[in-house]
Amino acid sequence: MPNVPRYRVDFARLALLLLPSLLRRPRLLALCQWLLTPVATLYARFISYEAYVRRELSYNSQVLLFEEALNDHYDAAVRRIYITNTDVELQPVYVNFVAENQPNPALYFVAENQPPVYLFNWVEFSQQADFIVHAPAILRPKASQLHAAIKRLKLANKHYLLVFF
Repeated sequence: MPNVPRYRVDFARLALLLLPSLLRRPRLLALCQWLLTPVATLYARFISYEAYVRRELSYNSQVLLFEEALNDHYDAAVRRIYITNTDVELQPVYVNFVAENQPNPALYFVAENQPPVYLFNWVEFSQQADFIVHAPAILRPKASQLHAAIKRLKLANKHYLLVFF
């Protein structure tokens, strides 16, 4: 199925077969082929559009295909765009009321050599990225196009961060 057109039409042969055998003269055949030229042009555009749609539909949110899609569109020659997963996930710290009978986090002085407790804003939790797309700095003018392509290909509940290097 790859690279094989599903819809094969030979318009020169079609013009020949549609003419009755008594009318198959070179001039009339040339006229019929000339009349079918716009249809043949439209057919060629359709075949190229079909190949484009099949290629676009082959991409999905799997990391390798995601990278391939972004590199095909924006960095086809060098293929420098890559995706990394973020392994840091911020853990919320809850401070409870005494009536809730839940343990509160222990806070220590620096001199006590205990692991630090970090407090974050809600904004920092809501802006956590599930993956990071690394793109070369030369693509910075196309950042809005990159964002649109990433949003089209990523899963709906995943957040990303676009970093230029």
